[in-house]
Amino acid sequence: MLAWCLIFVLGYLAVTLLTARAAYGVQRARLIERAADWHAGDDPVEAFEEHDQSSAATSAFLFGLAWPATVPGYCVYRCAAFVITTNPPEAPAEQESRAEQVGRRIEELEEEIRRPLDALVSEPVARLGLAEPGGHEVTARDLAGPRDGVDVPLDELVRRAREATGLGDR
Repeated sequence: MLAWCLIFVLGYLAVTLLTARAAYGVQRARLIERAADWHAGDDPVEAFEEHDQSSAATSAFLFGLAWPATVPGYCVYRCAAFVITTNPPEAPAEQESRAEQVGRRIEELEEEIRRPLDALVSEPVARLGLAEPGGHEVTARDLAGPRDGVDVPLDELVRRAREATGLGDR
């Protein structure tokens, strides 16, 4: 009987220390992150060690001692917070901001598409000697028409370049 009590107490203390260590790690990370705001110019780790380490260790140990109640309660809290805060409906300001970001990103991607396309078309056009009679080199933008060169095959662009310059088939 005494052996079972000893095993229970040792197990309880082991779980207490593991819980306290996990709680201390969470508190330490939060306090170091906030120390940068509180103690501008100081090293956040040194500020934590000077001001907050003892209180974090004490509260983590107390949290660990009460692990039969705190660990399940904390798990329930985290699950509830996850369910409540996951994918909330967007506010109108968030929708506008997201639309602006998407618009900017689309413009960036379109510009990235145009640059290589101009290079791809300019090389064959120059190699074939295709240029407008005035000496202006024909680019993908000149040839692509209303779609700005997007999804236009290279052969089609070369055909249009030949037509634009009056060189026809060679």
